[in-house]
Amino acid sequence: MLTPARQERINKIRAEDEKLRIAAAGLLLAKYLDVREDSQLAYNKYGRPYLVDDPRKFSISHGGNLAVLAVADFDIGVDVEREDRFAASVMEKFFLPEEKAWIQEALSEPRFAVIWTRKESIAKADGRGLAMPLQNTSALTHEGWYVESINYDGHVISCASGEQFKIIMEHPGIARFI
Repeated sequence: MLTPARQERINKIRAEDEKLRIAAAGLLLAKYLDVREDSQLAYNKYGRPYLVDDPRKFSISHGGNLAVLAVADFDIGVDVEREDRFAASVMEKFFLPEEKAWIQEALSEPRFAVIWTRKESIAKADGRGLAMPLQNTSALTHEGWYVESINYDGHVISCASGEQFKIIMEHPGIARFI
């Protein structure tokens, strides 16, 4: 069910947990978007994947123990990180002063992961990914973007779009509408 390119990518990776996350992301693409061949995907100049013969938009992410997929009729971005992730270098490079202050207010909460997943989901919805000037984009006010963040199983998942959306989670035996 994985595309040949995804299988090749997995074969080049040594870390078993990373192999599993990449495989899970590929299985989500196969299950929900019927992506089974490399020719079904193309990439914009920033590396964002899109469906060749299908108007639906999607975004995919994997981190910690999860792989997540967002699908819509409009541009959308999703990102997932473990709640306990903290990277000072990322914070210094990409976070605004008010975002840093918000994180410092409650170091025991997963605020870094909230800010970072929001920024990444906005960047993915925008289509430029990390080429977008994230240091100029507020994850707290997110002007011009609809952004939702949820905590799930020790992870923060954020989704962003220029249009309103609903998050629907599917987990074996569980479906949650948020």
